[in-house]
Amino acid sequence: MIIRRLRTREEFEEFGRVEEKVWGGQSPPPPELLRAISDNGGLVLGAFDGEKMIGILLGFAGFNHGRVYHYSHQAGVLPEYRDKGVGYMLKMEQRREVLGMGIDLVIWTFNPLMSRNAFFNVGKLGTVVRCYMMDYYGSMNDDLNRGIPTDRVIAEWWVNSDRVNGWRPVRANPSLGGNIVETIVVKKGNAAFRVPTRVVRVEGDPLFLEIPTDILAIRDSLGYDAVSSWVNAYREAFEYALSNHYHVTDVVRMDGRSFYVFTKASEGMGEPICHVPHQQHERHYIHH
Repeated sequence: MIIRRLRTREEFEEFGRVEEKVWGGQSPPPPELLRAISDNGGLVLGAFDGEKMIGILLGFAGFNHGRVYHYSHQAGVLPEYRDKGVGYMLKMEQRREVLGMGIDLVIWTFNPLMSRNAFFNVGKLGTVVRCYMMDYYGSMNDDLNRGIPTDRVIAEWWVNSDRVNGWRPVRANPSLGGNIVETIVVKKGNAAFRVPTRVVRVEGDPLFLEIPTDILAIRDSLGYDAVSSWVNAYREAFEYALSNHYHVTDVVRMDGRSFYVFTKASEGMGEPICHVPHQQHERHYIHH
């Protein structure tokens, strides 16, 4: 497999076709836009199995809160090539390119309710999360987002930090010490279809927030009310944790369940880059 920058109009057009297969229902970006991004400080990468493009990554320079960073807008892999390390190799090439630009921070948004996102972004890459944004993109109708509010968190990937340089993958049944302090109470039952019942405002370090096994399966099997229960619980739990100076630093598996790990914020990271000022966040509940 080869990871490289895309160069020709034909490759930029193929980028769009791969994007449609990955997300379904999205309009591909114009090749002219991809060319402009690629030639002006951005990254348009492709992963190739022989001549076949099997994965894509799109990123560009960003500036906010007095800091220059690289914004990673998209990274995706064809369904038949998932779980084979392609996404990880795309991100490693992105990291290499960004470090060559003299930039030490890459950020992107992801849906915190999707366990695949959590394990890859936090557990595999070692990002931290300090921002939660409600319905960030508004209504989206692609296969992954249809019917689900587009709440997002921002992954901060400090690509030249000791944390990232020494990062290790997700651990099962870790020895964390102390009590397991959970921030939501989840109804018992089939592990794939557990639904939150209430949020508990607890103190401790670390705190644990359960991640649904498969939010899309919950949507398709239990309906939108079950999804709303998770969305509302996450809004309240993240609001409580972030306002009390916790941030997400890990993802762990324990006894067949998965959790975000919140720890007290450390010094020296500067202000988080939140695209919506935190004081503008109001708690909204979803009802169907």
